[in-house]
Amino acid sequence: EGLIPYNRETVTHALMGRFGNVLLTNWETGKSISVVQNNILRLYLTNAANTRTFNVQIPGAIIKRVAGDASEYEQTEIVTHQIIAPSERYTLDVFFPKSGTYTMKHTTPDGSETLTIFDVTVPSEAISEEVFRSVTTNEAVVEEMIRVRAMASQEPSKSLLLDASIGSMNGHGGHNMGHASTTGAIEWEDDMKAMNTMSTNENTVWKIIDADTKKENMDIDWKFTTGEFVKMRVTNSKDSSHPMQHPFHIHGQRFAVVSINGDEQSNLSWKDTVLIGSGETIDIVVDMSNPGEWMAHCHISEHLHSGMMFTFTVE
Repeated sequence: EGLIPYNRETVTHALMGRFGNVLLTNWETGKSISVVQNNILRLYLTNAANTRTFNVQIPGAIIKRVAGDASEYEQTEIVTHQIIAPSERYTLDVFFPKSGTYTMKHTTPDGSETLTIFDVTVPSEAISEEVFRSVTTNEAVVEEMIRVRAMASQEPSKSLLLDASIGSMNGHGGHNMGHASTTGAIEWEDDMKAMNTMSTNENTVWKIIDADTKKENMDIDWKFTTGEFVKMRVTNSKDSSHPMQHPFHIHGQRFAVVSINGDEQSNLSWKDTVLIGSGETIDIVVDMSNPGEWMAHCHISEHLHSGMMFTFTVE
């Protein structure tokens, strides 16, 4: 089920990122899906939104996370919700213990909006909830992660800082504007529409900074060798002129998130996009398996357009 917000109003400038004002699932509002009770429904979720981070919940249903962007997880896991950033993908298995109507919602601290309605009917045959709740291990992924885990405790060889520089906006200032929807590390909605609209390429620069060389954006010139595993640390500055989340995306390679804010991750999968909230630090191990010249960037289009990208070479 692709989650695709659509913005009916044209916004010329919105360098915090355009937030669509109509939420769609597979190009429809209020989409309805018929489901058989106690059978497993597999959802392939893709966030095709430009800026909005979704928090997907299905109250009353049981959700099992199976896979991320580029592989299954080492172990399936029962979850209550799934946060999904622009360009991220997740595979979820869903179990409906009773017949009736279930609603898949996008839920934030400010409320919730309907994405999809599931109409669940009674089946002739079904599996039990106990069977669904049991977790399974993917031995192939576990084996692939042995080399990744061996690097988890090492110091990163590359470090990046995500930041922003915001100048004057038609006499309205702009430095350290913060954001109105400061709820945790994610800016769920555009609560600063006037400032957002006034932001342009001339007054707003989003930055990826090499923490060692201090080079920024396209001045970064990293080179790697095919087959090399590289540990990177990416920090999203909480002291940015406009602190907000960034979905960090790497082209051509896969990586595993081994640590979030210093907490080692126990259930790994291969990814190509990771959401980094305001003030958060993540450690990833990148498998440089694909030779060529590639791009890394924030997946919010306006951030990318305003500089938040660099290229690297795998030789």
